[in-house]
Amino acid sequence: MERVNENEKEYRNGDAGPKYLFRGPRMEWGVLAIKPGETLGKHYKA
Repeated sequence: MERVNENEKEYRNGDAGPKYLFRGPRMEWGVLAIKPGETLGKHYKA
Protein backbone atom coordinates (compact mmCIF):
# COMPACT_ATOMS: atom_id res chain seq x y z
CA MET A 1 0.00 0.00 0.00
CA GLU A 2 1.24 3.49 -0.75
CA ARG A 3 1.23 6.51 1.54
CA VAL A 4 -1.00 9.38 0.47
CA ASN A 5 -1.49 12.90 1.72
CA GLU A 6 -5.20 13.58 2.13
CA ASN A 7 -4.64 17.27 1.33
CA GLU A 8 -3.42 16.31 -2.16
CA LYS A 9 -6.70 14.57 -3.01
CA GLU A 10 -9.88 16.34 -4.11
CA TYR A 11 -13.56 15.82 -3.38
CA ARG A 12 -15.51 14.66 -6.42
CA ASN A 13 -17.86 17.67 -6.34
CA GLY A 14 -15.36 20.39 -5.41
CA ASP A 15 -15.96 20.81 -1.67
CA ALA A 16 -18.19 17.80 -1.03
CA GLY A 17 -18.75 14.21 -2.06
CA PRO A 18 -16.29 11.33 -1.88
CA LYS A 19 -12.54 11.81 -1.72
CA TYR A 20 -10.80 8.54 -2.47
CA LEU A 21 -7.48 8.02 -0.74
CA PHE A 22 -6.95 4.51 -2.05
CA ARG A 23 -8.62 2.72 -4.94
CA GLY A 24 -7.81 -0.84 -5.76
CA PRO A 25 -9.39 -3.69 -7.67
CA ARG A 26 -11.26 -4.99 -4.60
CA MET A 27 -11.40 -2.06 -2.18
CA GLU A 28 -11.84 1.70 -2.12
CA TRP A 29 -11.03 3.77 0.94
CA GLY A 30 -11.66 7.43 1.51
CA VAL A 31 -13.69 10.11 3.23
CA LEU A 32 -17.08 11.58 2.43
CA ALA A 33 -18.19 15.17 3.01
CA ILE A 34 -21.91 15.89 2.94
CA LYS A 35 -23.21 19.47 3.08
CA PRO A 36 -26.13 20.39 5.35
CA GLY A 37 -29.38 19.36 3.70
CA GLU A 38 -27.75 16.84 1.36
CA THR A 39 -28.38 13.13 1.58
CA LEU A 40 -26.42 10.09 0.56
CA GLY A 41 -28.38 8.22 -2.08
CA LYS A 42 -28.35 4.50 -2.70
CA HIS A 43 -25.15 3.18 -4.20
CA TYR A 44 -23.42 -0.11 -4.82
CA LYS A 45 -20.44 -1.55 -6.59
CA ALA A 46 -21.34 -4.34 -8.96
